[in-house]
Amino acid sequence: MVGMVQTAGDWWLDHAGEVPREDVVDGLADLILGGLPAAAPPDRVLELFRE
Repeated sequence: MVGMVQTAGDWWLDHAGEVPREDVVDGLADLILGGLPAAAPPDRVLELFRE
């Protein structure tokens, strides 16, 4: 995830006029928050959403 965020940030710095920063942040947040529960063991998924 850290590498994905860093790469997205580097790309955005080179293309800042093409995509608003908020869109990049929202897209990364959706990917991370959507991917974390999928990668967790089934019994841990409910705990992730309670925290």
